[in-house]
Amino acid sequence: MQHAGYPDASFPWLESILGHWAKGGHISAEAFYAMITMHGTILIFFVLTAGLSGTFSNLLIPLQVGARDMASPFLNMLSYWFFFLSSIVMMSSLFVQIGPASGGWTAYPPLSALGDASIGSKIGMDLWLASMALFVVSQLLAGINYITTIVNMRTKGMQMNRLPLTMCGFFFTAILGVLSFPVLLAGFILLLMDRHAGTSFYLSEIFIGGRILPNEGGINYS
Repeated sequence: MQHAGYPDASFPWLESILGHWAKGGHISAEAFYAMITMHGTILIFFVLTAGLSGTFSNLLIPLQVGARDMASPFLNMLSYWFFFLSSIVMMSSLFVQIGPASGGWTAYPPLSALGDASIGSKIGMDLWLASMALFVVSQLLAGINYITTIVNMRTKGMQMNRLPLTMCGFFFTAILGVLSFPVLLAGFILLLMDRHAGTSFYLSEIFIGGRILPNEGGINYS
């Protein structure tokens, strides 16, 4: 990136691509954080989790366990459409005037919970959270389908201890996803509530401009 590799250089062609985010050929700090956030989010979730694991799971599981198809084509369809909607919402945030989310792909509060924290903490963060909630639903449906297919639809003689190593990887990955993704979904919902419903699940005694937030609730460990 320009900031890290060439902090004093100017690249006028960037302005024709990024517009006001690269005014004068210099990428602004807000644009830099937004690009890093979207880069991490798209690679970790949409490419590695759904693009690679999801695609190859649907292709290889029936072939390597001897099943005619996945256990539930209907769940497969729902998983795909939830993922498609999630992708549309995430990509649409790139075209918001004030830019996409820029709180990092981990979206740690309070930066992600405070709309006034930065430009990238406004509507771009709302779209990010909505997209990730849809993504989690997609992966839960897919994971349930993977586990069910491997457990119940193995061909005759294909015992669990005879599964190919690839199937063991998909199987345990699906189990970990089904156990962990509901926690993420709850976190996204609570974060949206903090942003728009006046709750304080993540905003306990947060100060802005010398004044404490009017929210109540949350956990105070002091």
